[in-house]
Amino acid sequence: GTATAACGAVAPDAEEAWNVADPAPQLVRRAAKRIIVAAAPELGVAGEYKLADGLAAHGRPAYKAVGLGGEEKLCPHLAWTPCAGGHWVFTAGPAAESMKGTDAGAPVLARSLQVAWTALPDEVMFTSWTRAPWGKRGKTVRVAMTRG
Repeated sequence: GTATAACGAVAPDAEEAWNVADPAPQLVRRAAKRIIVAAAPELGVAGEYKLADGLAAHGRPAYKAVGLGGEEKLCPHLAWTPCAGGHWVFTAGPAAESMKGTDAGAPVLARSLQVAWTALPDEVMFTSWTRAPWGKRGKTVRVAMTRG
């Protein structure tokens, strides 16, 4: 089982070893099956996201928007990248090159500023997101998530 931490996050049982060097297995086990995202309409990321089977990014869970974007290639995705210490990134389609911290690949719609090595996307501070290109801090935007 799991225990609930003071802030509401699910913490692993005392018996389960938390490997900070490789937290991916624990993150996959704790990942929500569904996330609801609230954000300004111009970001293009608001809506319902479901855990995407087979789309794990770097061993972490990945999510795909439900009913947004029409075509699969334009459907927003949410995945983790090890770029710059580890961040969650919304892309305008499957992420591949965007996850390497470059401007190649699917366009980045929003990315977390908060380093998220051991955090799931719904655990990232809602004020710690930006639309800025990789390598720039940019203006912060609000992206709030709840488990559905």
